[in-house]
Amino acid sequence: SMLKKYGFSNFGLSEPHWTMLMLLCAGGTVATVTYRSRGDAWYALAVIWGLLAILIRNLTEFSSPQVALTAAGMILVVLVMIPLGHCGSNTSQQNEPEPGNAA
Repeated sequence: SMLKKYGFSNFGLSEPHWTMLMLLCAGGTVATVTYRSRGDAWYALAVIWGLLAILIRNLTEFSSPQVALTAAGMILVVLVMIPLGHCGSNTSQQNEPEPGNAA
């Protein structure tokens, strides 16, 4: 990758640990965006597709169960955020005044 070409050393972390850290950051970002976008399933499913590819590759080709487990955990977190985002959208809409009826 470009980072390796320019001598980036993952802040001293091993490759699997660096990958797990990046998966946690990505999963947290995706979970937040999914929740704030009121459960945008299409966005979440696109990211889950990528996480699933990481999970499968680390189980088969790289034999890295720690990375695979982290990817599986992030898939579950994002899946949980889809219905939670929908629930959050119902309560926020009920508290907002209707257009034209502002106090």
